[in-house]
Amino acid sequence: MSGLAESLKTSYESGLIPTDFDDRNDQYGSNKKPPRKRTPFYKLFFGALDDFMLKLLLVCACVSIAIEVGFADPGHRSHGKLNNILTYYSLD
Repeated sequence: MSGLAESLKTSYESGLIPTDFDDRNDQYGSNKKPPRKRTPFYKLFFGALDDFMLKLLLVCACVSIAIEVGFADPGHRSHGKLNNILTYYSLD
């Protein structure tokens, strides 16, 4: 084990020599990873719209709104629209 420490120019008791850090960085390179690029929110949002089930639920919500507006009593239309619109926006 002492041969390994000598070949790496270090010791088990004191570790690396502080003046040797720049030379080691030049020779072996840095072990820091570059920060990952963040995905913008709009890409995440439109990526979620590629889900088949979400598309199906949005179509069903639109059909439900159309049926409620078309066939509801005039006094109950506003309640039906509000309920279906809230359902529609909860899917987004």
